[in-house]
Amino acid sequence: MLAFRVSVNGAAPITAGISGPHVLSAIVSSVLREPGKKAPTGEALPERELEFYLGGLDTAVREHVDWATVELGVGDKIVVEVVELRSVDAPARRRGGKGEPAAKPAKPAKATKPAKATKATRSAKATQPAKPARAAKPAKPTAQAPAPANRPVSKKAAAKGKRPG
Repeated sequence: MLAFRVSVNGAAPITAGISGPHVLSAIVSSVLREPGKKAPTGEALPERELEFYLGGLDTAVREHVDWATVELGVGDKIVVEVVELRSVDAPARRRGGKGEPAAKPAKPAKATKPAKATKATRSAKATQPAKPARAAKPAKPTAQAPAPANRPVSKKAAAKGKRPG
């Protein structure tokens, strides 16, 4: 199976892989937030996050698998080697699949009938600016187009039967 052998700062490597249909990811992410940002729960969010994630999805059973999440700092070194192996390290965590229900794909929203316009909504719509029109696509270049009829032709060109182009 295809696998990733990963070492962070020279530590013992972790080998991650999934046999069969899968998604396997080795992700380095940096998040920088405005100071004082809060989660919807009201919990304060860190201003800066820098981390490495190694995991994936076993698409055959819709199971998320996680091998590692490592907090990083400036100067850290991550080595990712792509290898072909028969066995890999056991994941640290599994989510979805047989153990617990995987997140179901979102259902498309049902179409609803538009609400009747009231006096307030009609006046609000009247004050909204119109959406700008889309710009037309430029025409494809073609052979030399003839000059407009109102464009003057030089005496020399007229004598040769040519129009300016």
